[in-house]
Amino acid sequence: MPDDSDATRALSPNRPNRPTEPVRVAYVDTDQAFAELVVTGLELAGDIEAEALPDGESALATLSAVDCVVCAYDLPDGDAPALVERIRRERPSLPVILFSAASPGEVDRAVAAGVTDHLRRSDTVEHHERLADRVRTAVSESRAHTNYREVFEKVDAGLVVYHPETGDVDDVNERFCEMFGFDRETLLERSLADVTLAADDDEKDRAADHIAAAIDGDPQRFESHARTVAGEELWVEISLKLATIDGNERLLAIVRDVGERKRRERELEEERAFVESVLDGLPDVLYTVGAGGDILRWNDRVTAVTGYTDAEIAEMSAFEFVPEHDHDRIMAAIAAVVDEGEMVTIASHLLTKDGREVPYEFTGAPITDTDGEVVGLTGIGRDISEQAEREALLERQRDELERLDRINSVIRSVVRSLVDAESRETIEQRVCDRLADSESYRFAWVGDRSGPDGRVVSRAFAGVEAGYLDDIDIDVEDADTGRGPVGRAIRSREVAVAQRIVDDPDFEPWREDALERGYRSSAAVPLVSGEALYGVLCVYSERPEAFDDEERAVLAELGETVGYAIAAVERKRALSSDAVVELELHLDEAPLFSELADALDTTVALDGAVGRADGTTLLTLSVAATEEETAAGAAQSLDGVRHASAVGHADDATLLEVLVDGDTIVSTLADGGATVRTARADTTGCTVVVDVAEHADVRGVVETLSRVATGVDLVARRERDRPLRSRTAFRAKLDERLTARQATTLEAAYRAGYFERPRRRSGQEVAESLDISPSTFTQHLRAAERKLFALVYDHDTEE
Repeated sequence: MPDDSDATRALSPNRPNRPTEPVRVAYVDTDQAFAELVVTGLELAGDIEAEALPDGESALATLSAVDCVVCAYDLPDGDAPALVERIRRERPSLPVILFSAASPGEVDRAVAAGVTDHLRRSDTVEHHERLADRVRTAVSESRAHTNYREVFEKVDAGLVVYHPETGDVDDVNERFCEMFGFDRETLLERSLADVTLAADDDEKDRAADHIAAAIDGDPQRFESHARTVAGEELWVEISLKLATIDGNERLLAIVRDVGERKRRERELEEERAFVESVLDGLPDVLYTVGAGGDILRWNDRVTAVTGYTDAEIAEMSAFEFVPEHDHDRIMAAIAAVVDEGEMVTIASHLLTKDGREVPYEFTGAPITDTDGEVVGLTGIGRDISEQAEREALLERQRDELERLDRINSVIRSVVRSLVDAESRETIEQRVCDRLADSESYRFAWVGDRSGPDGRVVSRAFAGVEAGYLDDIDIDVEDADTGRGPVGRAIRSREVAVAQRIVDDPDFEPWREDALERGYRSSAAVPLVSGEALYGVLCVYSERPEAFDDEERAVLAELGETVGYAIAAVERKRALSSDAVVELELHLDEAPLFSELADALDTTVALDGAVGRADGTTLLTLSVAATEEETAAGAAQSLDGVRHASAVGHADDATLLEVLVDGDTIVSTLADGGATVRTARADTTGCTVVVDVAEHADVRGVVETLSRVATGVDLVARRERDRPLRSRTAFRAKLDERLTARQATTLEAAYRAGYFERPRRRSGQEVAESLDISPSTFTQHLRAAERKLFALVYDHDTEE
């Protein structure tokens, strides 16, 4: 970070003989080990901040940030005289001290080039203290002789002098004007309040606080985002302090553009972090060892593998990481690297903190200093037991893949067996048979909550049952029997397992019977279709820990497939059965229906519903006594509605088409095997009438609907016969509804191939054959189609 002492002291006539602020020193030397020693000695002086640099170019890059340069004579990119000449061109008054064992002739050359002082090089403490005194003296003299205007104009920072009481700008240098695009004469006519550098109001307020503190005598240094006159943003460092200038107390602002420094710092930090992340990310241990066996550097893998902390490793020898019986071999390997400069590879063991000996292969390559002398070694250690572990892992993976392949084969067999199943009972029994016949499972059964008080009872089973189900009692809500896999699966609708029946506390009620029959682990799979739960499939394995993540995922998919198949046959049974059960349900709150009824303060009824392949549902709703635009707008505003539009009127009601994402009461009931006959909502709630198969699980229908609606109550349960309609009766019913012209138009269009694709005759041609206009043809045809479709789809036409 640049120092502001040059500018501050040059502006003050009362300059002390000894620096009162830290002196920043750049020490340039090719011998970095010696350089670090010198830097440490200088910093022990207390008022000197020193940095070791490897060459002259590095020193030149930091000239604006230091008060003094100390250098050796021989440098990688030249010698001291050459460096001094370049420094003098950039900072003529900067102190440069030669700290070297150079010959008298070399010293003369350095003095001729402009070196400030010379001290013979030594590594003693006394010499370092003497060097610190020379640095202080040189810097003090330099500061004392720095011309105010020279510093003011040549310092690589923007300088502004303010009157602390009036805020008037007393002086400003050209660098400040260049940085921010101001005209100097204009600035001298302004006050502190007029000269703002802040990029926004927050920065402006923060700057004001710093200014106030500086005026109160507390020097400030802070970084801020500033904006030039042209609007360009800068990252600047601002120093504020009171200074005596020409005998007057003034507020001095020193502004430096630190954008490039910030960029370099960010790049260096990113590079350092990258290198460290690369080293720490290595799968092998990395180490640097001194010639005596002390550990100089290591990566995170060392701590991870050995169990030692970084602090512990810092105090340890390399020999402490290998068993004692290998010390001689390791010592010989280190000697080969250090003494002979060889690269070595040796197999041994890595000794961990807890005493484990892990087979490792260690490598070593020499590290040399600037003189080419080997001072240590660096290398990596690789766990050579990993190969065996990988082979064992591959073997386990092969076994696992074979097991999963067997399971998938069983699942495919189960799925194929469901294709022609015509009843729920057939589906459930086939699933149990296929699973129990496989090598993977010893026993399988399907149950649901159709028992007393919602207890789980068996519906089908296969395999080694041996009376296991005779006394089984599972109450999903019970604290004891509801904690097992079956209860958890029913409540969560997710696969639940007992991996070790022998010691699983949740399996305690059935443990003894299960172990007697050879069951060692168990999985309960919910049979679901959408929101509907059709029971639970339970499978048992003779292996503990049999149900890993992959197998549970396969079983979950099976549960959904079986649930879908059951839902399909239940819907088919409900639609094809002569006898059906009609359920009348009242809902306190039905999604979409109740929301729309409440929003419009009217009645909303279901006119039709079509499930789409993408999972959405297209509803046709009848909204009583509401304008089309109002009804469509209210529907469109509801959550989950993708699109809503008015499609006409019927019986003083607006007909809406509403495309809905996600579950609706219609789709949810369909998943549960129920067919919605009517649904009507008003501000008091929603009444839904559905048809289910004669032996359907009514409790399941109510529970399924309760997952998407609130306050679901079964109002009535009615058994009724569905009237059968012959072809003749259907035709007679249609003839009753059609006018003679509509019937003629419909039949003529059919006979003429109007409904084929491509059409054999167009609408205009059919109209001409009937001697009517095309518009009349269209009118009669649409009316006839509407009445035909009403007979097919409307529930109220069944009677």
